[in-house]
Amino acid sequence: MGLYLSGDPHWIESFPPLILAGLRHITVGLFLYPILRWKTGIRPTAANWRTAVVTGALLLFIGNGGVSWAEQTVPSGIAALLWPRCRSGW
Repeated sequence: MGLYLSGDPHWIESFPPLILAGLRHITVGLFLYPILRWKTGIRPTAANWRTAVVTGALLLFIGNGGVSWAEQTVPSGIAALLWPRCRSGW
């Protein structure tokens, strides 16, 4: 699961990888949304929410989620080396 969870192997052993990735995104969103609303006073429109949902789903299931899924069988160090190569198209 990478460096952000390397200190606590209980999380990695106890939960499926996509649950952990989704939990991280939800936690950050719940933390940042009220702060940004308070600082800017701007409410997101329905189009903003749709874009955010599509972007979040792509990140969870293809981007970060793909790395989380792969790290079940590949060490995180190897995944960290290979991931930038996959994004650049080899």
